[in-house]
Amino acid sequence: MLRIAIIFLIWYYINLKLSNKNNKCNVFDFLVKKGLVYGSLLAFCSFVFLLLGIYDFLNILIVMSVFGLLLSYDFKSIQSANSVFYNKLKQYLVLSIKRVEEGNFFSKTFSIGLPSKYKKEALTHVILFILIGGICFCSRAYFLKFDQYVFSDSWFKSIEYISDLNNQHWLLGNNQAFGAYIFVDFLTNITQQIPETSLFIFNIIVSICLSFILYWTVLKIGNTQKTVALLTALLFAVFYRVLPVNLTSISQISPILLSLLFVVPLMVYLLKPKLFSSNKAFFYVCVFLSFFAIACISVFTYIIIVFPLLVLLLLLSKRKQALSILICLPLYLLVSIILTVVYNLNGIDILLFVKSNIIAVSSYTQTPHLLFPLKILLHGVQFISFITLVVIFLFKKDNSRSISIVLIFYNVLVLINSFKLIWVDTDLLIEVFTVFIPLTLGLSLAVLGRVFKPLFKNRVYYKRYVLPVATLISFFIVSVFFNKNVTQHLDESNQFASRILSVYENISSNYLPYSYAVVNDKKLQSFSKQKHYYLSFEEFNQNYLRKDQLYHAFRVKEDILKKNPELVIPKSILLFIYKDNDVTELGLDSSIETIELSKKKLSSLKERNRDIKLFYENDIFKVIEIINEPKSSKITELMIY
Repeated sequence: MLRIAIIFLIWYYINLKLSNKNNKCNVFDFLVKKGLVYGSLLAFCSFVFLLLGIYDFLNILIVMSVFGLLLSYDFKSIQSANSVFYNKLKQYLVLSIKRVEEGNFFSKTFSIGLPSKYKKEALTHVILFILIGGICFCSRAYFLKFDQYVFSDSWFKSIEYISDLNNQHWLLGNNQAFGAYIFVDFLTNITQQIPETSLFIFNIIVSICLSFILYWTVLKIGNTQKTVALLTALLFAVFYRVLPVNLTSISQISPILLSLLFVVPLMVYLLKPKLFSSNKAFFYVCVFLSFFAIACISVFTYIIIVFPLLVLLLLLSKRKQALSILICLPLYLLVSIILTVVYNLNGIDILLFVKSNIIAVSSYTQTPHLLFPLKILLHGVQFISFITLVVIFLFKKDNSRSISIVLIFYNVLVLINSFKLIWVDTDLLIEVFTVFIPLTLGLSLAVLGRVFKPLFKNRVYYKRYVLPVATLISFFIVSVFFNKNVTQHLDESNQFASRILSVYENISSNYLPYSYAVVNDKKLQSFSKQKHYYLSFEEFNQNYLRKDQLYHAFRVKEDILKKNPELVIPKSILLFIYKDNDVTELGLDSSIETIELSKKKLSSLKERNRDIKLFYENDIFKVIEIINEPKSSKITELMIY
């Protein structure tokens, strides 16, 4: 998680360093715009590469890098971009020589050439970025100890889906939309960790990004102070009493929440296109790519959320904005036609596919932690939105049309939910409310704040410092008070999943792929796919001693091993040994007797004087390394050797 934050902040720093001095882009503007553009491009390129059978991280990275280079030069011709690049390089070299002569090379090179007022604003937003991200991470990560999703059947199916993508299979089982797993696979490659770990933390990363987007959205269309935007983000991050989120499946990948990372910014940019780009052609290309990404990630969001939103925007926006939204409707239709044709050509019944994705059988929502029953909560927030709309109408507040549209859209969602339509999955719609409840409350608070703003017109110090600090302190006190009983209906899960993931991450990062084998329960076999050899406890108990004897008898006779490659065994064997009486409680398939037999086989190997070391141990299990070829498997030993 820290790795991702550092990579992003370095990217943002480089953007500030290379941008013009009047660039007012703060870290949230940068995150939302780049996230929407590159996230949509990632989904589109992955889909095309999967169709062509060339899906690979390196291919995607090359395309996105070229796109980013062209974007930085406003999509001018390659020749023009090349000329600009060499001119900037020449200018940088001359400046570097001059700074070395003046003795201020480091201070000038690494400083951000922004006016002081912009620099202060940028620093403030970076601090808020770290604060919101840190609070949301700690809040979500706390509930991992209650998580019941990891190592469930659905979790193992998700691992298989990621593996299928890397084998160029995008037609996933049960007519599953593949878009979300593309992002998990990209996270795996960009952070160089195992897919299981990426899947484990992915939904937390999505939640953190949503908290950033909520802050940015309220700031942009609420025309309010940072305090209200910050409260909205924190409401989503920590105030679970009004969030219909499933706390026992906090790590479960949610295509709905992931798709909302695209829907909410797209909604803001459609309301205020100037926030995105003055280049209309580029804007509509990004809208098309965003529609494509949403459709690949969640068909439910694409049909049930995006289409009504476009219709509402078309009906309620000003004429100039309505024209731009009217152009978006053919783009929406074009994406629908393209995907329908592709699915039909690949033998997929499009109606069955849509039905399977808008009615999720495996999705469920448990919300015993809510302050009020879900129905009352939804109608309570709806009542607040009505009051806000009345206030907007009575006080005729300027620039409140965007807020009104969002509040009306929340009411449309409540209306859809109240109809109990057969083809609308209530559990999936509840996930949408997880984001739109805090957004509605935040925008309502922004409107009320603007109404009472004249009261503090002559109290600048009170308005800038006392009121925001008092508001935030009050919020945290209320959060602590109401959240204290959130976990009373939750049962702590064992820490087996997190420890297994940690060990496999350690093994994967320290050992050369396919130079070793792992002996473990059959249920965990998917951890070994495309990484290393795998042996079940049964295979180890039945065959390994004989193979070990034959290999060590002929290990110095290379000609015999070349003629009989079946005699060769991995350089190292990592054997998992589980403590007594823990196997069944952990939900594994192996019996205690099988584990005990493996211990006896290990004792036999010790009697043969094999090189055996303890690799890892905790109170649940330990990992024993059987070294068949010294300094032939660990990456560090190979480098030194």
